Amino acid sequence: MGLALALAQDHAPGVTVSMGPEALYSGGLARFDVKVSIKDGLHAYQNPPTQDYMVPLSIDGGDGTTVELVRYPKGVMAAVGGETEKAAVYAGDVVVPVYVRLGQSTGRLTVKLKVNIQQCTDQNCFPPESKMLEFAVEAEPAPASAVSRKAAEIAVLARRRPI
Repeated sequence: MGLALALAQDHAPGVTVSMGPEALYSGGLARFDVKVSIKDGLHAYQNPPTQDYMVPLSIDGGDGTTVELVRYPKGVMAAVGGETEKAAVYAGDVVVPVYVRLGQSTGRLTVKLKVNIQQCTDQNCFPPESKMLEFAVEAEPAPASAVSRKAAEIAVLARRRPI
């Protein structure tokens, strides 16, 4: 058990978050890019997974954070140990766009995102683990007109960053 725990800690994925240049509005939709860095020799299963028993990478809202949409990228098809068919996996750096509905107040808001991952080698998988990202953002008052609010949300959804 001690060796497995040490290996899991040595291979813990790096997880960071970034956001675009758009203004953040109270009650509005905000895009955050969650980057999961999977170390060499390991992989995580794509979301949605190829097989039902596979534990995929997933991102949820923490307490007080409403996640409206997560755009999981496509994985690469790879032969993994013990499988007769290839499975869709993530390896290296994976950037996942996450769309969060901000709270109604203005000023400093706390966003919490929970990243759930099970990493595997070609022979076995480590136990699933979670990492909570907690960070502050500044929200401006929402635009007065419904048209302006909708335009701001469309701009957030339309922004795409190459992966």
